[in-house]
Amino acid sequence: MKKLLILIGIMSVSLFHVNGQVASSLTVLDTRFVEESPSFLERRIQADFKLLSTLGIESPGLKFSANITIAPWSDSSGGLTHQLNFNDFGILYRNGIFSNTKWNSWQKLVLTDMNGVINGNLGVKGQLNINGLIRAKEIQVTVDAGADHVFNADYDLKDLSEVKSFIEENKHLPGIPSEKQMLENGLNINEFQIKLLQKIEEMTLYIIQLKAEINEMKGHSGI
Repeated sequence: MKKLLILIGIMSVSLFHVNGQVASSLTVLDTRFVEESPSFLERRIQADFKLLSTLGIESPGLKFSANITIAPWSDSSGGLTHQLNFNDFGILYRNGIFSNTKWNSWQKLVLTDMNGVINGNLGVKGQLNINGLIRAKEIQVTVDAGADHVFNADYDLKDLSEVKSFIEENKHLPGIPSEKQMLENGLNINEFQIKLLQKIEEMTLYIIQLKAEINEMKGHSGI
């Protein structure tokens, strides 16, 4: 009985130690001037204090960052080696093949708030650049103005003969960028949609004018 009580006591102490233990912590190493290759770690996670310039990250006015490297295996069979960089303007990610001497390019992670709204601080100018297809069920664009001023009495609606002459000379509509300009500069969807709406409203006024002229020739008024 005494031996059983001693055994139960030992087991209780052991269980308490296992259940009450705390997670291990990583020591942040000061390697601010050292740029390691993807193969510098094997089957480890390492945290470092780094100069951003050491990592090839351009950041006016900002110098230091925290860097975490994850090397899943001792060769490339375990997949890529990964790095996360934490700095005052965001979180960056890059990876590299274990056998390579150079890393792939840094990429900035897109952050959202708790409601899934993308953080506006995505770059120096708060821009989100996507090189690829965007799929969405609905897109809402904030606009500064519409095109209803076309229907104001003082709107300068060009005569169709002026429009014809402009098209013959320039090969595009007045107020709309040329194909060359579009190819060189791209399109601001916000501005372009308003310009298209303006042209639709102008076209509507031209149709109304033409209908009035036709009715006049027929000897009656009204649309």
